[in-house]
Amino acid sequence: MTIRSWCAPIVAGFAVTGVIAQPAAPPPRDLVYLDVAVVDDGGRPAAALGRDAFTVREDGQPVRIESIRQISAGVNGVKRGVAVVLDDANVSPVYTVNIQAIARAFLSRANAPDFLSVTTLSRRQEELTPDLRQSETRVAEFRAGSVVALANETFAAALRRLTGIARELALVNDTRNTIVCIGSPLLFDLIEPPPGAAAMLRPAWVDLMHVLAQTNTNIYLIDPAGLTGRMRLRGGGLVTDSGGESFVNSNDFDRAADRIWSQAGHYYVLSYAPTGSERVLHSINVSVRGRGLHVHARRFRGDFHPPAG
Repeated sequence: MTIRSWCAPIVAGFAVTGVIAQPAAPPPRDLVYLDVAVVDDGGRPAAALGRDAFTVREDGQPVRIESIRQISAGVNGVKRGVAVVLDDANVSPVYTVNIQAIARAFLSRANAPDFLSVTTLSRRQEELTPDLRQSETRVAEFRAGSVVALANETFAAALRRLTGIARELALVNDTRNTIVCIGSPLLFDLIEPPPGAAAMLRPAWVDLMHVLAQTNTNIYLIDPAGLTGRMRLRGGGLVTDSGGESFVNSNDFDRAADRIWSQAGHYYVLSYAPTGSERVLHSINVSVRGRGLHVHARRFRGDFHPPAG
């Protein structure tokens, strides 16, 4: 967020008397723009919601919603920006076929003018590309379990990789962007590292939260292990914090692809004036009124500080 500077005009050479000085007006504050996907119990987009349907709180304080726009891909040139990330380091090689099948499901659903690219988690120099054939080749050559995971170093490296992908997506699409992670829930749905956590982990997580907010990017997760019967609690991790959704303990990968594509192309953009003092991260909470409606919106944003000089 950029804070514009303000100063009162200075008139040189004149002494002004008998005038009561008025308090200086506060500097204008840029609005925060927040992309919000709203779906019903069946995962279908909720249309025609008005401003009064939403409540936004920043740092626990309610804020006034200044404007609302409903966005649909394909209308007025709006396109969907999607990057599919294949996890080659944190899942067993036996899930290679599942990961390839999920990635191909995304490739088959792309339409012009969508931007879609497939990339591999550990290949940090591998750039996103709109070339469908190149993405198909990356899927065909993918092998799970081909890289050895190294605890906190792996988590931090994954966060930095997602940060770089979000920045790349923003170069080709200036609306809502989506990163689809096909891999380990333990890695891609990482709980917020507490202050004092591993030195490399907390800064990488904070930086990712900043960039996701600046680039309007959301992270989604599909667990290629499918239906395993393992108990796993959802929510409270990276996916929810970014405004995405997790698809775990299910073999219906086509349904997951359909829902993610739908949310990438049907959403609302809310604007509001921020409150409170600057801080490393501001918390955001969005709720919506309506029976059976569910919100996917990011939970953090950071203050933007222009570089010195």
